[in-house]
Amino acid sequence: MSLRPKDLRLDTVYRREELLAQGMHRRHFASAAMRRVLPGWWVRAEADVSLRQLAAIVQSRLRPGTVISHESAAELFGFPLPRQLTYAGGAPIHCRGLSRDIGISLWADV
Repeated sequence: MSLRPKDLRLDTVYRREELLAQGMHRRHFASAAMRRVLPGWWVRAEADVSLRQLAAIVQSRLRPGTVISHESAAELFGFPLPRQLTYAGGAPIHCRGLSRDIGISLWADV
């Protein structure tokens, strides 16, 4: 039996490659049952993923050596921001590398 979206936990962010290795069919990633939250990282569509969870993945797995910066850092520290500048409002997750030339913004599908 193959792995299906309903078999996944709601509080967990999964790596696409790991799901495929566990038997999930590629068609599930194109369905309404799954949602991409970072490049290569997926959740069940109804999952509520926090900025803190995604920032931890960015820093530990996706872009090791970076720090969360700009509006994303302000949001994590609890500073009030206009909704459009927040993760929930569709803003990218900002992170910066130790070298000036690798600053990136990662868009998540909200």
